[in-house]
Amino acid sequence: MYSLVYESNMIKTLTDLEFQELMHTSYLNNSIHDITGILVLYKHKFVQIIEGESSTIKSLYSKINVDKRHHKIRLLAEGYINKRSFSEWFMAYFNPSISNDNFTTEGELKKYLLDFLSKDTLSNKVAIMFYLKITEMFKNLDEV
Repeated sequence: MYSLVYESNMIKTLTDLEFQELMHTSYLNNSIHDITGILVLYKHKFVQIIEGESSTIKSLYSKINVDKRHHKIRLLAEGYINKRSFSEWFMAYFNPSISNDNFTTEGELKKYLLDFLSKDTLSNKVAIMFYLKITEMFKNLDEV
């Protein structure tokens, strides 16, 4: 298994419908290619962690790098992992402006991530980087 976490900025603000369509398409593609992970969107910033076979994850990241919806894409961490951290989700997401079945509040996502890190071995540097980036993002949310 391989995992990768990146952050990027959106070129333009997505409407709620555009965001939901993006998540639906991503869910379908990820389920076909056995990719799991979670995407967090706050204001104009994406942070995403994806897991799967190495070649599949690297191929997806290459596509993300040329996706016109992103700019300032920055790879935060990547590497081989012993097991998936988000095995139950082909595409979970958090977007404060949209209610969804995965998380309806920032607090629910924070709780899940804290629970996840308490259960997971902290040797997975990719998941730790994702957690640290999300924590930074939520700190900014709390300051608004």
